[in-house]
Amino acid sequence: MNNILIVYGTRPEVIKLSPVIRELSKRKIPFKTVFTGQHKELYEDVKELVPEPDFHLSIMKENQSLNNIMTGISSSFSEILKDVSPDLLIVQGDTSTVAISTLIAFYEKIPVGHVEAGLRTYDLSSPFPEEGNRQLVSRLAKYNWAPTELAAEQLQK
Repeated sequence: MNNILIVYGTRPEVIKLSPVIRELSKRKIPFKTVFTGQHKELYEDVKELVPEPDFHLSIMKENQSLNNIMTGISSSFSEILKDVSPDLLIVQGDTSTVAISTLIAFYEKIPVGHVEAGLRTYDLSSPFPEEGNRQLVSRLAKYNWAPTELAAEQLQK
């Protein structure tokens, strides 16, 4: 894989993807990053963990809904995918940023690698919308990297 795109939009995503980004840099594997801005205010606390994003969507709006997040990401992200034409999209976790970018990559036939895959409550309403996002992303991702044995077992189910 010579062209990787990493997307994040929240503080936990930055924290958990920063070791992946450091390792790609260390190995001189080319990548670009997208910050959606889903949690812009919390990003400020951890932005030093990752390089300046190549793309910044700035979707954050006061009192935004899940639909605002979805339309904000989807309106720009498919164009970024077309411009970058990545061999792999890497996402982490269970946020709306992760679910929406994964779905758009799936539509564009770009493989997705999901960091921290396989966590489950099996109750779509708890936590909402995260459990639905987890199940969607795990189904669409080509690579699911589970953090625990239990998560790996749940993916196999």
